[in-house]
Amino acid sequence: MTERFEYSVYDYTELNPEQIRAVWHGRNNPDVRSYMSNKDLIPYDVHIQFIQNLLNREDKKYYAIFKDADFVGCYEYYDIIGKTAERGLYIMPEYRGCGVAARIEKYFDERISFAGGGE
Repeated sequence: MTERFEYSVYDYTELNPEQIRAVWHGRNNPDVRSYMSNKDLIPYDVHIQFIQNLLNREDKKYYAIFKDADFVGCYEYYDIIGKTAERGLYIMPEYRGCGVAARIEKYFDERISFAGGGE
């Protein structure tokens, strides 16, 4: 039996304006920022520039995860070299503790080639 994946996944470079703003708010959530290496607030123009820079990067991929219109979190691949990459995940506080992270990890493991999956 195939498990249903109830989230929508978008490459950061393909987000619409409302999604871009939702991700920006998520990145600036104090609880999320507390886990980041740079804990400073991210200005909106810096957020936009980050997304635009991803268009020209082959060593990084960022994916926004939504449930309906709610931003759930971000999955990222960085230091991508061939079929290997480091990866990271952050989940918004209201989605923690209910298995969301495990379902997202499984989703990416099964679909992204440098994570050992298809595509």
